[in-house]
Amino acid sequence: LHDRDPAPSPAVGGIASLVQQIASHPACRATRQSVIAIKGIHPEVADSFRARGIAVHACPITPRPNISSYRLSRWLGQQMEVTFAWRLAQTLKRVGAHIVHTHSFSSQKIDSQARAVRRAGLPWVWSVHGFYEIPQQEIEKWRKAHEIAKRGTLRITADSMYLANLVK
Repeated sequence: LHDRDPAPSPAVGGIASLVQQIASHPACRATRQSVIAIKGIHPEVADSFRARGIAVHACPITPRPNISSYRLSRWLGQQMEVTFAWRLAQTLKRVGAHIVHTHSFSSQKIDSQARAVRRAGLPWVWSVHGFYEIPQQEIEKWRKAHEIAKRGTLRITADSMYLANLVK
C-alpha cells in the first residue's frame, strides 16, 4: 500500500521504485504481486508496475466522486473517509491478498490500515521510511495502530529495535 503519491516517474526513486525492486526480486517473482494505492498513483508509475506483471488497484483514503462540482465532490469524499478501513478490507479480499506489506512516510490513516488488515485476517509487514527524527504525534498514531494490531492475529514487524521500542 502506498500512503503517498509515488514519484512522478519510475526513474525517480521513492517508494514506488522500492516496491518494484522488491517485487522484481527472484524470491518474489514466483508469487502474484499487487499494489493498492491509497493516495493515488501517477499513470506512468502504474504502467511501469503493470509492465512487470504487477496488478495496480486504487482504494483512496478520500475518494473523489465524479461530480461536476469540485466543492461537493471534495465534501462527499471527506465524508467517505470514515469508510476507508472497510473499503480497504474489501479491496484486499477482492484481490485475493495473502499478506500485506505497507510502505509509508507518515502514519496517515495507519490505524485504519491496521483495522482493514485485521478485518481481512491477513499478516501485515509495515515498513516506515524517511524518518530521522520522529514527531511525537506520529509515534502516538503508530502506538494506536500497534494496539489495534495486537487485538487480532495481526503482528507488525519492525525493521529496527528503535522503531519497535517506540510503539511499545
